[in-house]
Amino acid sequence: MNYNIISYTIFLSLAVILIIGVGRHLYKNGYYYLLELFKGDQNYATNVNKILYIGYALVNVGWVSISILSWPEILSVQSCFEQISYSMAILLTVLAILHINNLISLRLIAKRINRDTNNVIS
Repeated sequence: MNYNIISYTIFLSLAVILIIGVGRHLYKNGYYYLLELFKGDQNYATNVNKILYIGYALVNVGWVSISILSWPEILSVQSCFEQISYSMAILLTVLAILHINNLISLRLIAKRINRDTNNVIS
């Protein structure tokens, strides 16, 4: 018996729940972080937050698509759960690394914007 269809269904269900749940959380709470970084500029914080959310969704959809395409034939229940666990672990690790990278990059960008703004005002 080929368990690939069952594995795909379980993986896609978990991935959708993860993508929507984490995405909503990051979008909602990330706005306040961006607002603070950009000195209360609501328009800028909102636009950057939307761009980050779109990027987040695209990375997730891309990863899930690539991941499923590269799966081997799954011939047992054990290998079904092993493949799902492996793919979810890589997805979560990549997202964590990207999230940390985004936080560092945004902090550096905000510092530069704030520094440039202060130089113009002075």
